[in-house]
Amino acid sequence: MSRALLKKTEVKQFPNVLLAKDRAALTFFSEQMANQKVFSALGGLGENLVSHTTSEFQKSIQSLVSIKSPSTQAISEHKTLSEKLYDATSEVKILTSQVSMYLTREWRDRVFKRLDNMHDISEWDADTSPIQKESYKTFLKLVISLKPNKHPGLGLSDKGFLLAAWIVGGDRLTTEFLPNDNIRWTLSTLVDGEIDRAAGVTKVSRLLLNLLPYQPNKWFYENTHQKG
Repeated sequence: MSRALLKKTEVKQFPNVLLAKDRAALTFFSEQMANQKVFSALGGLGENLVSHTTSEFQKSIQSLVSIKSPSTQAISEHKTLSEKLYDATSEVKILTSQVSMYLTREWRDRVFKRLDNMHDISEWDADTSPIQKESYKTFLKLVISLKPNKHPGLGLSDKGFLLAAWIVGGDRLTTEFLPNDNIRWTLSTLVDGEIDRAAGVTKVSRLLLNLLPYQPNKWFYENTHQKG
């Protein structure tokens, strides 16, 4: 389900296009995220709270991203591959900039660099679709809600869904970000001296609960840091 993870390319800086009038639309979400304690006690993770903030984030994203007109869609069908790749990365970079207040510059720059690398036309696989915006939205929601300080390797599935892999020693967590807040995940980890494997499909708001038996902090945080 994957394509190559990470190569070298220069970071293409993208301006923060969030307008002052748009910030008000995200105020409620910002306040909710400030109060959310996703990792303080995994057993006490409130599904209703996470689901609600995720819903507010989705509404904010939808209000900030313009819908393409039919004429624009028709024109895009005649674009060259280079133009399609550029448009796909530009679209998700704009999306990132619209919620940049929830991301560190380091995270944003790393993600932009990897997006550019994955869409390098000189190494592009003709059987792969450019990154899908709805997949990238799901990825953003995970990063904003968990605030991991470990950076995953990124790749693309053939359908253009974003892949992220966190590896700690022999323990590996791979996630595929699907539309509508869905995540397909697989893992392998050492438990009592034996390799244990698991997989599933869940929502962003329930990922930690699915991973709880496998001590998920090790994948997302340095020194198994817990948010609190």
